[in-house]
Amino acid sequence: MARVEFFLGLACILCLPSFTDSYQTGAPVSACNSLSPGHGVPTQTSTSPFAIEVSSLTYAPGGADVTVTLVSRCAGISFRGFLLTARRADTSKDGSAQIGTFDQPSGTQDQCTGSRTHTSKSDKEQVVFKWTPPSTDEGPIVFRATFVETQPVFWEDVHSDVLQVQGGTPVAPDNLVSSSLTTQAPGANCGVSTGSVTKDVACGTTKGCFSSCSGSTCSFLLSWAPDANGNNVIITLMAAVRPGNYYVAFGLSSDNSMGDDSVTECTNVGGNVRGYLSKNSRRDNDRLADQSDLISTTGSYDDGILTCTFTRAKTGSTNDVFNLDATKYTIFLAIGAASAAEILQHSDIPVISAEAVSMEDVTVDVGSTALNFPLIKVHGSLMMVAWIFAASIGIVMARYFKTVWSDSTWFGQKIWFQIHRTCMVIVLFATVVAFIIIFVEVGGYSEITGETYKKAHPILGIIVTALCVINPIMALFRPHPNTPNRPIFNWAHWAVGTAAHIMGVVTIFFGVRLEKSAAPDYIIYVLVAFVAWQFLIHLLLELTQCVGRNSDRSDMYEMSSPGSHTKPASSGEQSTFAKQLLLGTHMLVVTGFIIALLVILNIEDDHDH
Repeated sequence: MARVEFFLGLACILCLPSFTDSYQTGAPVSACNSLSPGHGVPTQTSTSPFAIEVSSLTYAPGGADVTVTLVSRCAGISFRGFLLTARRADTSKDGSAQIGTFDQPSGTQDQCTGSRTHTSKSDKEQVVFKWTPPSTDEGPIVFRATFVETQPVFWEDVHSDVLQVQGGTPVAPDNLVSSSLTTQAPGANCGVSTGSVTKDVACGTTKGCFSSCSGSTCSFLLSWAPDANGNNVIITLMAAVRPGNYYVAFGLSSDNSMGDDSVTECTNVGGNVRGYLSKNSRRDNDRLADQSDLISTTGSYDDGILTCTFTRAKTGSTNDVFNLDATKYTIFLAIGAASAAEILQHSDIPVISAEAVSMEDVTVDVGSTALNFPLIKVHGSLMMVAWIFAASIGIVMARYFKTVWSDSTWFGQKIWFQIHRTCMVIVLFATVVAFIIIFVEVGGYSEITGETYKKAHPILGIIVTALCVINPIMALFRPHPNTPNRPIFNWAHWAVGTAAHIMGVVTIFFGVRLEKSAAPDYIIYVLVAFVAWQFLIHLLLELTQCVGRNSDRSDMYEMSSPGSHTKPASSGEQSTFAKQLLLGTHMLVVTGFIIALLVILNIEDDHDH
């Protein structure tokens, strides 16, 4: 059982880095045919800021390479992810087969045997490939790609120009595929704002304002003032927003947490700027069926600035539309991708007003601060303490130290058992408390939008918690040593504990990629380093244990040197010392990892304005 445990556990642990960061380091395999990244939101239908450029409009079978360049046509705009493939361009033929081969420049990797994708989500303005044509005439071909700017913002199936076969009969244009998404002209600024929103000089005197400004220039400005008769409030919302299907929205909240908030949207979809009332229920943002409290909306999108002016009834007709009276609200502001039917998950964590304000008060001029999720941080911290720190030490103790200090006890129990039990009690307590905290934070079970691995996080969390609770209950009913059922218990106890540990670490990998964790990208590298260390310490202890067993057998036949008055230390004793040294090193290293991870997770970026 020992070797099975070791190799099975290590095999699973070694799979962690590629399994947990698959979407961060490349398109999913499911995208190979559909070219859809599977982000859980619709593709952009606006003009793509990214293009596929080719060095030639013809190719020779078995001939010279063609240079294929993925490039941003827009100043200041970059893509993080991509999937590139070469396929037949003749619509009368099967266009799903991937044709020719690409080289593999730095930062790219194979995907689907013939396609290329990214290896990191770093910003990219250009990636250059060499494409080797097939040895046979495959007819006209076209390069097709999906570009990902941010998780909810991507363009599927962008086409290059068509490459005809040299010396062949050109295929008529009517029989060739055409791109549904045209690309911007080279060097275009693509509507990116060349300036910023200008601070209204009336803020704090005749208009109330909420903004993020440096001097007189702002990234957004929300202002309000009563109309002439005092029954309505005129609200203007301006923000620097990318061209395409995007929105800017503000919400009124009775606290500093998202949920049960009254939201007003300003959307730009297909070039049409519209306003809507909606309600945020923490998990979803639902547009109201009754929009009568939004008396009028005018809007525009110009030079990268999305502007909406709303006339809103001061008194809401339903509880979902908050009254704009003396009641003070915390104001949320979010920007993200939009569709005609709804606004999608915001691109970044929303900002909130530095203090609660009344939208009846025109003397207010309040700045913004970052929206924090302290309970999310506590949840993540407890899970890390449980599965990175305590479980790592507890499992090592049970696996390798049952025969060490065999004649010594602490409080009537063997030392290894006391340490193991203490660590696993910490795991149980931290996991259960973290489980309760997250359910309180999200108001029950919450489905997560976005990539598939993110959606798996709450499901895996529930499974890990269940296993964590089951294992100590099993231990309470363990059979006595040397009884027939004891081996069955040992296997079951090991299987549940090992599965919980591996899944717990995997779930942490997923969790730090969630937006609300606000964890920096480099935390993944620290987690990968922990997994590598876990592999190494198991390997070293396994080797030390094997050496100790072999030495114990040979020591049975060893004899002391003639005239020696002292018995030399046996190899078995040396093995025990090595194991103790490795244990001390492991405890120090794991302590260093947990301190580093907790600091990284809980460090606060300066988002105040």
